[in-house]
Amino acid sequence: MIKKLWLKVLALSLIFSLVAPLSVGEAKSKKVPVVHKIVTIKDVAPKKKVPTLSITKKWYRPRSFPKHYQAQRLTGKDAKYSGHEIVAEKGGQYYLKRYGFLIDGASKGGYHHVKFIGRHAEPQGVVIVHGSLYIQMTYKHKRKYLRKHKGAKNQRKGRIIKYNLSKLNSVVNKNGKHANIVHALQKSKKYLYTKHTKKGVRNKRKRAAKRHLSKTNYKIYSAITFGPMYKAGHGQSFAYNKKQDCFYNASYRLASDKPSKNGAHPFSLQKISLSTLKPTKIWRLNIRFMTTNVYGNYKAYRYLQMHDLTFDDSNHFYFTQMYGGRQKPKNRMKMYVKKYKGEKFIPNQSFYKSFNKSVEKSAYIYRGYLTKKSAHIKLVQKVSNSLGSVSQGLSHEKTKKKDRIFIVYDNAYMSLPTKKLGHKISQKQVNFTVLSSKFHRESEGMGITSQGHGYLVMNRSAEVARTTGKVH
Repeated sequence: MIKKLWLKVLALSLIFSLVAPLSVGEAKSKKVPVVHKIVTIKDVAPKKKVPTLSITKKWYRPRSFPKHYQAQRLTGKDAKYSGHEIVAEKGGQYYLKRYGFLIDGASKGGYHHVKFIGRHAEPQGVVIVHGSLYIQMTYKHKRKYLRKHKGAKNQRKGRIIKYNLSKLNSVVNKNGKHANIVHALQKSKKYLYTKHTKKGVRNKRKRAAKRHLSKTNYKIYSAITFGPMYKAGHGQSFAYNKKQDCFYNASYRLASDKPSKNGAHPFSLQKISLSTLKPTKIWRLNIRFMTTNVYGNYKAYRYLQMHDLTFDDSNHFYFTQMYGGRQKPKNRMKMYVKKYKGEKFIPNQSFYKSFNKSVEKSAYIYRGYLTKKSAHIKLVQKVSNSLGSVSQGLSHEKTKKKDRIFIVYDNAYMSLPTKKLGHKISQKQVNFTVLSSKFHRESEGMGITSQGHGYLVMNRSAEVARTTGKVH
């Protein structure tokens, strides 16, 4: 009996010694590799002067404080919201039509709320890839949590949600109903899953959903994919790299967060798999440029964050920074006049009293590329008197006829020719589009289809509006 027991113990110990190293190896292989690097922009003030484009037209979209953003509702007096009017200074005038409401995590619930994604979830990054709309959602911490955990705003978690547009086009906006997506997901909340869920569980929930949901609700349910949770930061720097066929996200520090003791602002630039929707590699970067040289020895640096992000087809990435400008809007609004449908378009001055006073800012455009262990970045363009005070997102579009970078602001965007960045750009080569100020919404970015149509994503509540014409 004792001999048999010893044999069992010996056999189990041998099995454990063979299996344990494999399990440890598997755990190590799953760990996301991280590259730590300080990147210095050496040519912020190069010998060859950085070209500057000066916008002299008096078009400007101020940014409101969050409490003044107009949340749109499906029912009630705002049900017939006509947020499609656009005043375009450059190019032909066209409309933005409501495509549909999306899910978000407003704390008070409502038609837009789906419990599965959690409370305080907001759309931040927007990309259209292979006919699908990908939106990076991030989660706001409660004030009580932030008081206990300083700097936690930089540790926001998020997930990517994929909306298959080819499947949704036939069921969204049917009979003028714009909340079909939300209603369908509310009906199917117990069948929802993420790409991280075990395959057996996923298949079981799919079969149950097909049995119990209506055809329309099941079509919407099967057209939406939820990615797993990860540390996404603010989530606004979300982009697609066509060359590598993957996403990137810069988990950056918010302005209200304090820098580290040496003044650095490190952030994580994450490479995200298109199939798993989670990070596969991380560059932990400190992007800086020298500002002054004290006593010939001490170097003072200013650190940058990637508050927006996009890639061109050549694997180069772009991000912008806003500098300068502290004027009151009223000094510039006097010239904000445009005839539209035979009527003068003059914004109400009282409407702008609570708006951010940061006017006539300049947008600095940086271009760079990643290596296995570092990144190379340089300043390529300055745009003075920019269209807005805060960039909400960047987009890139390339067709046979055009190759342009889009800078998206709240209710406005401007586009520049990609190949001209770093060279002299005339105002004729820059396109401006400003939406009607009747309804002020917070834009979160714009995805552009291969046909050239723009899908503008707005917040409070999450909504997509589609252009009837091609974006310029």
